[in-house]
Amino acid sequence: MTRPDHLSPAGREREAGETFDILSYFHFALAAMIAMAALVPPLYLAIGRAMAAPADASLVRTDGARATETFTLVAVAVLVLFAFFVAALVGWGARCLQKRERWSLCVAASGLACLFFPLGTLLGGFTLQRLLEPRLRALFRS
Repeated sequence: MTRPDHLSPAGREREAGETFDILSYFHFALAAMIAMAALVPPLYLAIGRAMAAPADASLVRTDGARATETFTLVAVAVLVLFAFFVAALVGWGARCLQKRERWSLCVAASGLACLFFPLGTLLGGFTLQRLLEPRLRALFRS
């Protein structure tokens, strides 16, 4: 008597591989959303600065206002660079998840995805659960 394909070890591996493929697509989408969300603060600052440009020459900005503006610009630049770095790591993790290599990078990328509540938390948690299963970990080359 033959066993159905979905119960055979090869069928389970194919099903797990398809699960990792689908999860990698969601990780790619999450990386794109993180990168797009990182662009909101600079756009907000640019629009606010354009709207607040003094048309009257009598409005003089103080040194405190300039220092605050400089600090805000630097803080936003650092946060945007950090968000792009995280988006790149999540995207790289998605690529590795799709190719079934660098298991530890996939775990780290899934953990970083958990920081982005609620979608990233659900996706990262489910991916971590899958990655930590010993039988599925064996599918990875390194």
